[in-house]
Amino acid sequence: SRALWPRRLMVASIFGAVMLAVGLFTALATPMYEATSLLLIKFGREYVYQDDVGGGGGGIVPRGRETLINSEIQILRSAEVVKGVVETMGVETLYPQLALEPPPGQPVEAIAAARVLANLQVRQVQDADVIQVSRRHADPQVTARAVNLLVDLFKEKHLEAFGEPQATA
Repeated sequence: SRALWPRRLMVASIFGAVMLAVGLFTALATPMYEATSLLLIKFGREYVYQDDVGGGGGGIVPRGRETLINSEIQILRSAEVVKGVVETMGVETLYPQLALEPPPGQPVEAIAAARVLANLQVRQVQDADVIQVSRRHADPQVTARAVNLLVDLFKEKHLEAFGEPQATA
């Protein structure tokens, strides 16, 4: 305490400057909201081999669960699913500034899809057959709607990829 007393003005100034900087950053920073959805991946008929000749039973396709979860993650992050979110919600809703000032020479939808993908986190929950989908955005309603739409489009693509053609038609 004796060592700091002669420098009390300098210590107080440094403390005040740090607190002022933190206060300004907090006041001026745009809040970011995160929406998260958890998808339980159940391994059903789409992963079971059925002999067409009627040879009897079937078994799970000889791939690990990790590989199957990664396949589902790739469907979630696919360009077609992300593009569907941009087309359904519109660039004006997702990124109003981008819609007002589109960069020349590039399709605004492609830039918006790249931004959606950049703000999207899709990962497997450790030791579970669950995929966590999270997205960050400045508007909480837009964030939640985008994640819900992404999950709905994922379900459609999953059925398209694994469903029998006559069952999905």
